[in-house]
Amino acid sequence: MKQLKLSVSHREAVGTAASNRLRKQGIIPGVIYGKSGNECISINEAELRKLMRATSGLYSRRSGRR
Repeated sequence: MKQLKLSVSHREAVGTAASNRLRKQGIIPGVIYGKSGNECISINEAELRKLMRATSGLYSRRSGRR
């Protein structure tokens, strides 16, 4: 199976306003939940879309886009 990599960054700013600012810049805010605590992250939207399209068309089938 082909391994894919996605770059994520730790983010300090949290909350609705901070998340909205990131989205306007083309960055997707996210949270990784774990037993030892939660980690706030950010992901480049263009990179995530490219990765999703590369995974055997799964993104295309679910969203209706090609």
